[in-house]
Amino acid sequence: MFVVFDIVNVTNTSFEKTWVMHTINEPTIDPINNITTSVYNQSKITIKTLLPTNKTMASVGDSDNRFLIRNKDYPLCYDSEGNYIYGYTTTRTTQ
Repeated sequence: MFVVFDIVNVTNTSFEKTWVMHTINEPTIDPINNITTSVYNQSKITIKTLLPTNKTMASVGDSDNRFLIRNKDYPLCYDSEGNYIYGYTTTRTTQ
């Protein structure tokens, strides 16, 4: 287990702050408990978001929106055998 603590200081308080996580399989998002989980083969990641309390959580992905962030689709991802992996992007955004 590890903790990510990120402080963002901005001069414009309306600036949208976004934390991004890329996963191979579509994650499940539990907005009530602020938990995101993604499983791939024998691996699993579970993220519990503590702060901020005024956030939105979203996931985009599949063959059309692999690693989409702010309307830009980033480069493709391949596995160790060279096969294309459809990816998902999970974001937490706050104003």
